[in-house]
Amino acid sequence: MMRSLTLSTAVVFTVTAFSMALAPAAGAVPSAPGSAGQRPPGGKHCVVHLAPGSHSVAPSGQRLVLLSVQNRTCYRTFTEAIADATGGRITDAPREAATAMADPEFDRRMNALGQTNDQATMQGSWVPLSLEFEHGNYGGDSTAIHISYPACTPKHDVLTLLNLDGSDKFGRWNDKISSFRSYGDCEVNHYEHFDFGGDSTGWSRNAGWLGSMNDKTSSIAWQ
Repeated sequence: MMRSLTLSTAVVFTVTAFSMALAPAAGAVPSAPGSAGQRPPGGKHCVVHLAPGSHSVAPSGQRLVLLSVQNRTCYRTFTEAIADATGGRITDAPREAATAMADPEFDRRMNALGQTNDQATMQGSWVPLSLEFEHGNYGGDSTAIHISYPACTPKHDVLTLLNLDGSDKFGRWNDKISSFRSYGDCEVNHYEHFDFGGDSTGWSRNAGWLGSMNDKTSSIAWQ
């Protein structure tokens, strides 16, 4: 029995159908530094640059956007990773992720990046979706997931989707996430299986521990 809110069967069917033919969307996406799978010695804080792929519409009218990984870059410090993830707009984040997660001012600045009524001004600016962590309480390796436009809205009328395929392209984060925090207007849901099936965490903005979903995430959705 499901413990928490998940995608409806109709939405999962729609997602599965168009994920079979996933291809990068036409149009320019801002260039992101680094290359897929790059991890310098000691670099445990990574940034995943996402690009919108296939689009569809759920029976509810919610727009579905299935994401693909453009590339991934890793850094020795959390400070460097956040500078990349925010397009250079936050360059003085703490060196350690746990310190940043306990800092209300860091949260305020991160949230401000994805909250705007003028989306035209945000096009071409990297916007953080969430920070994902290897251990509970925001410890261990981290991955900052971001995209080139504001993906979430207060109305939650867009569902942004990502499968963790277990390859180096995403950094082998399948079945590895233990805590997370989302930013801007985003709520996030972590699913046990690919294509958003199985158990899930439910929609939330922050969790220092995933409980029975610890080290089980294989796909993620933001709204």
